[in-house]
Amino acid sequence: MAEEPGGPLQAGVDIRRVSASWSYSAFVTRGGRLELSGSASGAAGGCRDAWASEGILVVLRARPGSGALLQAWAPGSALRGDPLWAQNVVLEAEGEDDPGGEAQAGRLPLLPCARAYLSPRPPFYRPLAPELRVRRLELGAEHALLLDMAGQVHGQLGHGTLEAELEPRPLEALQGLAMAEVAAGGWHSVCVSESGDIYIWGWNESGQLALPTRSLAEDEETIARE
Repeated sequence: MAEEPGGPLQAGVDIRRVSASWSYSAFVTRGGRLELSGSASGAAGGCRDAWASEGILVVLRARPGSGALLQAWAPGSALRGDPLWAQNVVLEAEGEDDPGGEAQAGRLPLLPCARAYLSPRPPFYRPLAPELRVRRLELGAEHALLLDMAGQVHGQLGHGTLEAELEPRPLEALQGLAMAEVAAGGWHSVCVSESGDIYIWGWNESGQLALPTRSLAEDEETIARE
C-alpha cells in the first residue's frame, strides 16, 4: 500500500479531507493520495478518507462499485507491511445524507472498536449567537475549532497570543477566506480553503505543521550516524 513519501506538501495540492492527531496530521487529496506529516510519515494512493489518532491511523480505501476497504494502521508503520486489521464496508449512496453538499460516499463509517470515555462532570455549555450558523465542530485534545456556514473559522488557537482562550472566537487572520474543511489536533489546527489551500497553525514539535523542526532534524542526524 505504501508509496515513497514526497516530503512537505507542495503548493497547489488539491486537498479533500484533513484529520489531525496530537503529533501528526493526515491529508487526503481529491486524487486519492494520503500524505502524513509530523511524527508519523508515509504516503499511499487509492484512499477516500483517513482518521488520525496517536494509537491508530484508520484509512478508507476505494474499491469498485459501492464497496470500500477499512484499514487500521500503526501510525509509526509509514503505511508499510500489513495493516493491524481490515474489513470490507458498504457505503451509503452518494449524496444520500447531504443533498446540498459534497457527496458523503467517501467519508469514514463509524469505526469498530472505537475508544471513548464518559465523564461525570457536566460538559462546557454555552449557547451560540443566534446569527451564527454552524456547519462543523472539531474537538481537539486541548482546543476546539468551529466552521460556520459562511466558511469562516472560529478557534482557540492562532490569535497571536499565549493567553488561553476559553472559547472559540473568529480568527482575524482568516477573515474573508472561505474554508471547506477543518480539523483539530492535540494543539494544532488545520483548515482547507474552498480553493484548496492549506492553513495550519499551532504546535509543531513533531512537524505537525508540515514544517521542519529541530527535534526531527536531530533524530535524522542520529539515524544517519548509526
